[in-house]
Amino acid sequence: MRLSEHFTRAEMERSPTALRLGIKNEMPPDALARMQALVDDVLEPLRVQLGRPIRITSGYRCPKLNKRIGGAATSQHMQGEAVDFEVPGMTTTEVMDFVRRSGLPFDQLIDEAPPDGWVHLSYRRGRCRRQCLKAVFRGGKAVYTPVA
Repeated sequence: MRLSEHFTRAEMERSPTALRLGIKNEMPPDALARMQALVDDVLEPLRVQLGRPIRITSGYRCPKLNKRIGGAATSQHMQGEAVDFEVPGMTTTEVMDFVRRSGLPFDQLIDEAPPDGWVHLSYRRGRCRRQCLKAVFRGGKAVYTPVA
């Protein structure tokens, strides 16, 4: 199922961990509706503005998958409100700066494992904090600090 010109439901549900563990990682209708809003309001416009592909590394996570990978108990991934992604040829810092300047709405934007990691982007239609954070991993645990 195509969510937009550049994004599919399959890529938002794809998880090598879920496949390996035999976990069914399919969005229920409410999560699909929220993911559709994220794609319509943020990801597709961002893809057009960038003029280059966006590679989704993690989209929707069912609660069982989220628990198995050690995701936060309140992860927006489980609600269909978040994606982790990379933009080939750009560092995470460059992606963060681009999104911040784009004028597009977002709830959280997190620079994860810079400079070659991924960017976490969440979106809640009508409830966007535009919170920008940077994750630093210490002893296998992420510590989040605000980005000015």
